[in-house]
Amino acid sequence: MAPDTRVPEPRPDDPPASEPGRVWPRGESSRPIGVLIVDDDPLVRTLLSEIVNRESDIAILGCATDGLDAVTKAVELRPNVILMDLAMPRLDGLAALARLAELDVPANVLIFTQDADEELVMQAVRSGAKGYMPKDTPVHRIPKAIRALAAGEAWVERRLTGRVFEELARMARQLASHCSPESLLSEREKEVIRLIACGKTNTEIASHLFLSPHTVKSHVSHILQKLELPNRTEVAIFAVRAGLADTPR
Repeated sequence: MAPDTRVPEPRPDDPPASEPGRVWPRGESSRPIGVLIVDDDPLVRTLLSEIVNRESDIAILGCATDGLDAVTKAVELRPNVILMDLAMPRLDGLAALARLAELDVPANVLIFTQDADEELVMQAVRSGAKGYMPKDTPVHRIPKAIRALAAGEAWVERRLTGRVFEELARMARQLASHCSPESLLSEREKEVIRLIACGKTNTEIASHLFLSPHTVKSHVSHILQKLELPNRTEVAIFAVRAGLADTPR
């Protein structure tokens, strides 16, 4: 049986899902970028639909009036891009983003809202939004943003670029703090480091650990690579600082 490709009936105040003759079967290679519009203002939904429907490579799959409706339609329609407001009844944009993440629904969400507080926009970015665009953006930029998100890129207004990079740097520092250098080492490599800190040669380490000198040399090489250190002296210093330079077991 052929798959059902029908688009659900729109609400009375919503624009048509697409222009006549512009409904593409799912999976077809020439299918355009599918867009879901989410806004509680019918005027905004109509305006966005008119703008998008002028583009031959973009099509409206449906419209939603709040976050709860957006999640339901995103699960059903699987749009490439979702244009979503933040302030909405029943379920706001941030909560809708969280729900989409919980349901593992792949969606490139472009926050399209009034000139929101920067922190609110950053919360949306942390929650998985791929872009932000205020509602007073020139209309010719909207299709460009949709294409960018559909291609896997981000879209952020210039005034927020600095904040986004600051957030990325903060996340990187947080990740680094949870991934200490010694966590990269195996237990055997830690044993080798303890013996290096005691001034043992590779031959002495091999004898102590009942390994071949070749195996010890390999361990030392891996240790230098993992810790990005130039020599054994630096490894010994690292061992002292990391609390690994105790009596070998």
